[in-house]
Amino acid sequence: MFVAIIALYMLAMIGIGIYGKKKVENFNDFLTTGKRATMLMIMGSCMGAQVGSGFVVGSSESGALMGISGAWYGVGCGISYIIIGFALSRFIQKNGYVTLSDYFEKRYGGKTTRLIYSIATPISCIASLAAQIMAGSAVFMALGFNGTIGAIVSIVVILLYSFISGLWGAEMTSVFQVGIIIVALIAGLICILNQGAAASLASLPAEVWNPFNIDRVTWVAMVIPTITVSFVDQSIFQRLASAKNEKTAKVGHALGGLLLIPLTFIPVIIGMYGSVLYPDAEASSVFWLVALERMPKLLSALLVSAVLAAIMSTCDCIFLAISATAVYDVYKGMINPNASDKTCTRISIVLNIIIGTLATLFALRMTGVLNVISLAYTFTSAGCLVPFIAGVLWKKGTEKGAIWSAIIGVAFALCGSFGLITIKYDILSTLVALVVYIIVSLITQPKEELHI
Repeated sequence: MFVAIIALYMLAMIGIGIYGKKKVENFNDFLTTGKRATMLMIMGSCMGAQVGSGFVVGSSESGALMGISGAWYGVGCGISYIIIGFALSRFIQKNGYVTLSDYFEKRYGGKTTRLIYSIATPISCIASLAAQIMAGSAVFMALGFNGTIGAIVSIVVILLYSFISGLWGAEMTSVFQVGIIIVALIAGLICILNQGAAASLASLPAEVWNPFNIDRVTWVAMVIPTITVSFVDQSIFQRLASAKNEKTAKVGHALGGLLLIPLTFIPVIIGMYGSVLYPDAEASSVFWLVALERMPKLLSALLVSAVLAAIMSTCDCIFLAISATAVYDVYKGMINPNASDKTCTRISIVLNIIIGTLATLFALRMTGVLNVISLAYTFTSAGCLVPFIAGVLWKKGTEKGAIWSAIIGVAFALCGSFGLITIKYDILSTLVALVVYIIVSLITQPKEELHI
């Protein structure tokens, strides 16, 4: 019965994706839904982008490791959507941007700056996909299967789904998934509390219940990159562009963010409970162990199905981001402007397979879902945040300033990630990029500007 429910659920999600193909007339529609996204689709999609891995599995893992303070990642996600809804909706809708590279080319007037984001996004997507694969693999581990096999099966299923569903399918399935996950999480929490979870949770040390029982470095790593990367996240850019109007984009993101903040505490508490029940289990698996062994079979099957499907939709959005930057921006935008939709689709499929394979290899070498997500966020912020925000706010920013800012920022972040230098706060790589942007821009001001 358990497996049958999961199978039927997955078939239903794939069915929605296939139906969504009717909404796609060309490659641009595949990337933006043809600007048909409703407020419910926007709200469900932005919530669905989080509840798959980082929000549910990652927050539960953090809850098992650090207590209630593990909720800060989810709180950061909610805050980021509220800020983005009000800060970027008009900017993207008014200018008709599909990718951040569209803005870079218009702002700095050169193809080279367009490449900043088009190259940085697929690389950071490897880390983002790896986190999703790790979350899917954790399900197989909780069911008693080999984690490596679970990772491979996860990416194969994810790739097949991405070939079927465009952004319309990903957003529409997210609406169903988020609704089911919210109901299942609340019902699951009530179930375990009725089974005696309250007593187990009460046995935990008092500091575990202190939301500020977390060191400053960890807090910054959980919250700040989540907010800053939202300004340059291609999936968010496409979601804002897909809305039928500015109000839909703005309110959809704001409502999604407001709902995420209180919801994040449920998987954290489940993780805390799981750490008591399964002290020897991997922290990434405790959510699934509690769901499978402590909740009614029907409820756990629905919850597992919805989270797995949300992972699929999130990965679909990541693959769409890759298509938008590498195919739409680079191939069609710079190499072959007359490329047919069929050619673009074929290139997207090949590229997704390559990125998916690299992400799987990366996932098998990493530990901690949120750690991997944080790495992806840091990389994107270091390379793209300063050229975007500073470019909007400071008219004297130059193309060379943007290029060198991205190069130095990413190099600094990579050196910190591989231990070549010690970086206490990941956000420092973005600050370094800002300094480089200002200095190089001032040095490379056009001659006419120097006489002013």
